[in-house]
Amino acid sequence: MTLEPLVTENNLRTEGTVQMSSITNRLDVRLDAEHRRRLEELAKWKGEAISEVVRSLIDAAYEDILRTRRKEAIERLIALNVEDPPDPDTLSGELEAAHEPGGLH
Repeated sequence: MTLEPLVTENNLRTEGTVQMSSITNRLDVRLDAEHRRRLEELAKWKGEAISEVVRSLIDAAYEDILRTRRKEAIERLIALNVEDPPDPDTLSGELEAAHEPGGLH
């Protein structure tokens, strides 16, 4: 599943809100009576239009997915159990010992 960026040329944002002039796409969503009632209740409670509530819910769900993906990436990195590299002087000494520098033979 590929997620597109939240901010695109067609979806400009200013301080977290969508500029109304940039909204050019319509979406027809079929809802049962209960979901419609809940959506209207959310809009009334927030004092926003239903379309703004839908956009906010989409943004929140998208952010949840990004947070989950970042957490999973961190867990994968931790699972690699990579040891911290030594300081540069120690590393240089280890490399010299392993590869026996000393000129051309």
